[in-house]
This record gives sequence, C-alpha cells and structure tokens, in this order.
Amino acid sequence: MGSGSAAAPATEPPVSLPTLESVPPGVSAMAPPADVAVTDVHIEHHPDFDRVVYTLAGDGTVFWQAKRVAEAVQHGEEGARVDVDGRGLLQVDIMGTSPRTSSGAQQYAGQVMSPAQAQSIAAVSIGGSVGQITQSFVGTVAPHPEFAAHTITEPTQLAVDIYR
Repeated sequence: MGSGSAAAPATEPPVSLPTLESVPPGVSAMAPPADVAVTDVHIEHHPDFDRVVYTLAGDGTVFWQAKRVAEAVQHGEEGARVDVDGRGLLQVDIMGTSPRTSSGAQQYAGQVMSPAQAQSIAAVSIGGSVGQITQSFVGTVAPHPEFAAHTITEPTQLAVDIYR
C-alpha cells in the first residue's frame, strides 16, 4: 500500500441563484434592489394543465404575484391597455427585476408561442421591466380557470399552471 494522501476533489465555486418569494394578493411589495432578469418564458403542456414558465437569472431575491384581472393594464403607463387574446386573464408580476444583470443576462424580449397541444392558454404577453417589475398577462381559454403558481429551483423558475 502506498503512503500518500489523495488529493481533495476539485469543487466548483458556489453558483448564486436568484430566490423567489410570493406576495399575497392585495399586498404591495417593494423588492430590495436585485440583480435578476427574466431570461426566458415558455409554455409547457401537461396531461391536466398547461404551464407558463418564467426563467430567472442573476443574484438576489425577487417577489412575485399571480392573480385574475378583468383587463390588462401595463404598469408605469397610466391606463395603457395590453391586447391579450382569451376569455379569461391572469396577471403575473415579478418584482425586483431589471432589464440586464451585471453578469450580462438580459430580459426576455421574444414572443411566447403556445404549443399546438396547449388547451388552456390562448396567449401570453410579457412586457419589459418597468420600475423593477416584469409584468406578464396570460390569456386563458376559459373565463375563470383554476390556476396555481409556484417556484422551481435550479434553474430558478416561476411556474403558473392553468388547469383544464
């Protein structure tokens, strides 16, 4: 047997992931400055529901809120309405975001395409980050669908499930 010591395995430096905290309806949360951007938005189809997924990158804690609304009105622009297809409407606010992080991650600016098999989502609109709030509207096929919002880690994501 050799007498030597094995080298310690190399470890990767810790990766900083953003964290998400829920804000109850009717409560206004001012998020501390965070270095976080919403970098992707996509729709997934599941057997009993369709899911809108918001992927975040950066460092810090952001807050979120998902609720039903009667109309889509953009933050920061008095009375500016957003045209979103669908019979029902959900508003998703992610608070504490910025258009670009110090590491270079940029705010998602593309269109959100619904997969052909999605049955509960008519459209998704995502605006830029206004006053540290990334605002999105989800047009739903049903006028008042059941929905649930929750977080996913690694990567950090906010998922909004719309049930059929």
